[in-house]
Amino acid sequence: MEFIEDKGDFPRRLKLFIAGVIIGSIVMYFSVFKGRNIYKSPQEVVIGKLLKFPSAASELASKKIRENNISTDEIRELLNNADVKFRESEVHKKPCPVYKIENELSDKKLKTVFFELCDSTSRLVDVVYKN
Repeated sequence: MEFIEDKGDFPRRLKLFIAGVIIGSIVMYFSVFKGRNIYKSPQEVVIGKLLKFPSAASELASKKIRENNISTDEIRELLNNADVKFRESEVHKKPCPVYKIENELSDKKLKTVFFELCDSTSRLVDVVYKN
């Protein structure tokens, strides 16, 4: 019966297994996960996409922007400092979800914007001002 392994071989195999797990983890980190921020919140993802993708405006939003002399810088500032209201957004709308982005703390007249976010573009749907 030569097939029975020696019990003293287990510590050596355990050390090799642990070394393999450590080396594999390091390789996976540098090849797959490096450069990615895997700890982003859904709000950070939506705001990041809105700032990254090219944006257009609907007729309604364009009209309101012209009437109230709102600049693109004010909209960008709102995006940087606002919260995405997921409960009040249409996140399951097909083909492009609509997100409500609101800044309650701002003293500016621009308070809320609605953006439609598609695969590689975004569209400003509506703008709401403080009364």
